[in-house]
Amino acid sequence: VMDRSDAQDLILDGNVVAPDYFELNGTGRRAGRTFEARDRHGAPPVAIVSESLARRLWDAAPPVGRMLRVDDVPREIVGVVSDVPYRSLEGPQPVLYLPLDQSTRSHRFLLQARLTGSETSIELERALRGVDPRILIGSPMPLTQYTQQLIAPERIGQALTGLAGVLQLGLAVM
Repeated sequence: VMDRSDAQDLILDGNVVAPDYFELNGTGRRAGRTFEARDRHGAPPVAIVSESLARRLWDAAPPVGRMLRVDDVPREIVGVVSDVPYRSLEGPQPVLYLPLDQSTRSHRFLLQARLTGSETSIELERALRGVDPRILIGSPMPLTQYTQQLIAPERIGQALTGLAGVLQLGLAVM
């Protein structure tokens, strides 16, 4: 965080996203704006933060317009979006969002698409292969199923902890 005297290095979850990502997912905009076509390579670097990250970094101060250094690149915070479940059941996780068109690294992408009743995932796969035949495509699945797979290890851990507690209680009763 560039405008704080107690600046520290943070390791954050982050997403590199396309301009319509938040609208597609129904993620609410809380302040500022979401990414736009103008947020492309060569334009001033920008970022969007989740509500929990904004609170963590700036308490109650408005984050829009503040600067955040990401990988040694100063970025202006242009928006704040609502918290969404992100790899954890522990409640809101601080998340940083960067625009796809300003990304210089290669990334593993998760394509999220809303298909109408007449469209199929096979047609989507065919369209992607038409863009670049080298694209590796995994198994298409509903977003809810993908989210359940992400949090499955945490749910299993919680179930095992609960089972251990029941066993301990049983032993204590005996």
